[in-house]
Amino acid sequence: LQPQTARYKPRPAFICAKSDAFAVGRRQMLMVMASTASQQQLAGLATAAGNGTAAGVQQDTAAAAATAATQPAAGYKQPPKEILDIVDAPAQPGLTFSPDRTKILQMSRPPSLPPIFDISRPELKLAGVRIDAEQHSRSRMSYYTGLSIVPSDVLVPAAPEAMLEVRGYPEGAWLNYVTWSPDGSFIAFTTRSPGGPGDPPRGPLQLWLADASTGEARPLLGKRRLNTVFHSYTWLDDNTLVAATVPDGCGEPPSRPPIPAGPRIQDNSSGKKSQNRTWTDLLKDDHDGELFEYYGSSEMVLLDVRQQGSEGEVIAPPRMYTELEASPDTQFLLACWLERPFSTAVPAGRFPVTLQLWDRQGTPIRQIAALPLAEDIPIAFNSCRTGPRGLSWRDDMPAELCWIEAQDGGDPDIAASPRDIVYTLEAAAAAAAAANGGEQPAPTVLATTDLRCGGVSWCDGDLALLYESWWKTRRSVVYTLAPDRREEGKAVLFDRSFEDVYSDPGSPLTRRTSAGTYILAKVDGKRQLLMSGTGASPEGNRPFLDLFDLDTKEARRLWQSSPPYLESVGAIMSDFNHDAPVSLDGLQLLLSRESAKKPTQTYLISFSGPNAAASSEQRITDFPHPYPQVRRSGWCLLLCEEDAGATLTVLSMASTLAPWGSTVLGPMSWIVDCATVCMLCFMCCTGWVLPVTAWRCLLRLACLTPLVHCSHPHLLCAVSAHIAANT
Repeated sequence: LQPQTARYKPRPAFICAKSDAFAVGRRQMLMVMASTASQQQLAGLATAAGNGTAAGVQQDTAAAAATAATQPAAGYKQPPKEILDIVDAPAQPGLTFSPDRTKILQMSRPPSLPPIFDISRPELKLAGVRIDAEQHSRSRMSYYTGLSIVPSDVLVPAAPEAMLEVRGYPEGAWLNYVTWSPDGSFIAFTTRSPGGPGDPPRGPLQLWLADASTGEARPLLGKRRLNTVFHSYTWLDDNTLVAATVPDGCGEPPSRPPIPAGPRIQDNSSGKKSQNRTWTDLLKDDHDGELFEYYGSSEMVLLDVRQQGSEGEVIAPPRMYTELEASPDTQFLLACWLERPFSTAVPAGRFPVTLQLWDRQGTPIRQIAALPLAEDIPIAFNSCRTGPRGLSWRDDMPAELCWIEAQDGGDPDIAASPRDIVYTLEAAAAAAAAANGGEQPAPTVLATTDLRCGGVSWCDGDLALLYESWWKTRRSVVYTLAPDRREEGKAVLFDRSFEDVYSDPGSPLTRRTSAGTYILAKVDGKRQLLMSGTGASPEGNRPFLDLFDLDTKEARRLWQSSPPYLESVGAIMSDFNHDAPVSLDGLQLLLSRESAKKPTQTYLISFSGPNAAASSEQRITDFPHPYPQVRRSGWCLLLCEEDAGATLTVLSMASTLAPWGSTVLGPMSWIVDCATVCMLCFMCCTGWVLPVTAWRCLLRLACLTPLVHCSHPHLLCAVSAHIAANT
């Protein structure tokens, strides 16, 4: 940020501490903020700063050296206790309901800032993926510190006697990939060592299983460990899962050869147009490709969780699996993995991909696609890869695949009608053809779109929603169609600009099925959906819940957030009977509520009556305020005009922990350059200084308005400098 010119010479870095003197040179501004108990220190600081304005770089160096001599030789500086209490405040636990809605899994979170030993670990940056080599996982993952089970009718956070702690795993372990089994009988999760001082050695993640009725946990897969770089594990049914594990006998990672095998060659002699964005962490050479393949390869293991001590059965050889998804009826698997050749020009998401349909035991039934390397996808919006994309299972059918294929080569500049086609394929028919040695059935067309297709939301054979949009015109269209009567075509439901947030009708809510999937929630078996939206308006966002009739296209407002709270509805909780439609009378939904003074809390809102005319609430959480120190703070605006025409605007939030008056701001001195306003930005909680010359350069060249955040035990302020026309 410092221009290398005769006028702007590099200056040595200053050491930032509460008792440091910042000698920033002649005609510069000094900003000193200290606590109200540091009056004598402030006088000494002003004196030291005044004595250091004429000696230039040499005196600055001497001041920095003198200051450094008074500091500890090593270690990190700590901010005041008031700042530490805010930064290290306990985070709210994560909550997830069991599939039958009778239990709540409470997942304890650590403080928001990770430990320094975690973020300082080396990481491999390969093909756009950052890998923790010791763990065979993504680097710097978040984690949980504990699990507990609470009845759904108990207020969270619950008292210790009301919680069932999950126990049996190593004490102090970090937990990831926490999921309920489909019937809610088990909780699967992974453990790993923090790797800090005194912790066990780090290694790949270990899969554990906890009994939801007792809280007792036990390890799974024996000596096998997970490879979670791309995939972790998938539940097939209530008692069976498939896990991606580190291959047996994988050996040591490949080492870099001492002599390069040859030069890096990029050939575009064909003259083919191949635009690319600026990607980060790409592969650089063949050795990077070998490392990427080594750490990304896993083998799939089928495991019955009821068999204690079992290591499972390997159902697929080592490959770079990125996804393994079970069909709703659990009889088929959709497998996806990366293939060579790799590329040094694009990230892993554009490497060759193979998509196959398997049976439950991992036997291949049909190859859906073998997508080649995609280095030439246009950089324009609405560009996409050629071949099948968005491949997934229909949520409303036992085992039917659905995908989209572009008809314009993935290039939005090419005119095409239709532009996208949506296909479906029944897995059972493909399996029967493979078993009999017959010809594989061709996929059937569900619908076509003239804009770029965004996917399908499923309900049943009579209703599905088809989405398409176009970036250049900001157009968004939603259609209704009947998958069982495809010859009837599609009908327009919404045709609008997605930038017009005021007219946004919202998004449909979904309900859980007996297969564990989620489909559109029809109300009382009619063609009516529950639409939840942000409710943007000139007065701000007012989230809402509407009952929308698909035939008349009329919406009836059931609920809307009102000041002084910001509220929003979430998942439907009254879908206990998976075979019965959602009823408006007795409808229950999750509701979040927060305000400027109160933290976010979760409620259960229940509607009653045939028209949902009445509603009641049940509180689920009662989290304390995470920062009570600033809960009762007020804002004030301070203006200070200087002779040179520069105005300093100080927006301060004064805490009621200190008495209001002249002492609440503490000793705060400003020495303002009469010709140029320069700002010395520092953060006492991180201990670094942005060079003053950088601010001067930015202000003069771009007329920017710098925003300075300064943490203080009794003051959080934001200072902005406005340069007058005659400056």
